[in-house]
Amino acid sequence: MLDYDNNFRNTLLLLFSLSLLDRIYDDATLQGVYKMDEEQLICTIIAGAGEAKSSAMEAINYAKNKQFKEADKAIKTAYDSFIEIHKIQTDMIVKEANGVKHPMSLLMVHAQDHLMTTMLFLDLAKEFIDVYRHI
Repeated sequence: MLDYDNNFRNTLLLLFSLSLLDRIYDDATLQGVYKMDEEQLICTIIAGAGEAKSSAMEAINYAKNKQFKEADKAIKTAYDSFIEIHKIQTDMIVKEANGVKHPMSLLMVHAQDHLMTTMLFLDLAKEFIDVYRHI
């Protein structure tokens, strides 16, 4: 489960990354830095998806042990983590719709795979918690 300091650090990193990305998109001469920041954002998606998935698994385990208050906290943490990485993806999509092309790479495909499987896993985790709640 994420602790406050780690979550705060990740939030600051995300905000810093997004502000850098906005500045870089405005200055096409910084293509080398753009690529580095793009990769950093992609890695943030991968790491954030892992955190969200881990919190969701933790929530299922709490529910399995009839610890529903803890399960509810853990699934909220999972969704909060997911929302942050979904914001990155949405920002990238909006920028692409506005004409900024993102280079397609295996790392980008990997990030999208993690994001989508995490989205599915969170929905299933929520269902598992509800099932355990009614057993």
